[in-house]
Amino acid sequence: MTRPDTWGIPGPTFLAIYAIVAATAVCVVVIRRLPADATRIDTDDLTAAQVGMLISDERAVLAAVTQLRAAGLIDSTGRATRELGEIDKAVHDTFVRAVHLRLPRTTTAPVRDAAIALRELRFTMSQQGLLYSRPRALGIGILTPAILLGAARMVAGAANRKPIGYLALMVACLVAVAVYCLIRPRRLTARGAATLSAHRRANTLLEPRWRPALTTMGIRHCALATALFGAEAMSLVDARLAANPAALPATTAPLPTTAPRPTIARVATAPAPRRTHRRTTSWGFLGDGGGSDGGGFFGCGGGSSSCGGGSSNSSSCGGGGGGCGG
Repeated sequence: MTRPDTWGIPGPTFLAIYAIVAATAVCVVVIRRLPADATRIDTDDLTAAQVGMLISDERAVLAAVTQLRAAGLIDSTGRATRELGEIDKAVHDTFVRAVHLRLPRTTTAPVRDAAIALRELRFTMSQQGLLYSRPRALGIGILTPAILLGAARMVAGAANRKPIGYLALMVACLVAVAVYCLIRPRRLTARGAATLSAHRRANTLLEPRWRPALTTMGIRHCALATALFGAEAMSLVDARLAANPAALPATTAPLPTTAPRPTIARVATAPAPRRTHRRTTSWGFLGDGGGSDGGGFFGCGGGSSSCGGGSSNSSSCGGGGGGCGG
């Protein structure tokens, strides 16, 4: 007995419509996550710490520590050498001064918690339109309705004993894209991404591979190189400071000093071959295709009909409209 179409829509028809919806959703997500051609802030309008903040919180603190070292306000152990004077307060921005206040005076302990200063810096840059106040998983709002629609159709199709194999594959692909959006949230706005790209293009000569003489270029260039290229650039300013974990900020994990633990090799035994059964009626997965109401997983064919011929009492390639879309 041929079962009615799920939701009154034949499976192949729904599958074609859902494929268009899924492809459109993925394209929109990709376009939204690409760096847009937005108006950027001039490269001289941001401090080195703000440039580092475009990359991560750790880069912002590293840039501030490097700026303080280039100005002679801390030594190679990361210990503050003196208090900030009026001239120092005029030269260095608020975030750098806040980091200096959190530096140790008499010990080589790491930088104390700079969460408040980082939060204030993040707020300032979000007001400038460079950062999101919180990292956003762009694309989730677009993918969720499509995933829910596909899941509802799968449940209804399975209850109606219709094959749902290809629909399940499409939903799985959308779920994979959604998971990627969740684990790779966007930190920068389109304007922030354009600004960071402009700084990288304008400061390519500060890359550590060119071995620039940063100490002769001034305080800003020392801090800017660290903001863009990390601890490797910091080592060109002061190798001892960059290699001293106690001098790095508490939010920055020190580089490993020991080789990774070797992985114990295990001899893998070949699995015993499984006995397979050839089916002559269909090529379904987790089922035999089942005909028009057969309950197979991939049911494009088989049963009492086929895609190329056979009996005509049911529709081809899916049987009664069940198809592969429930």
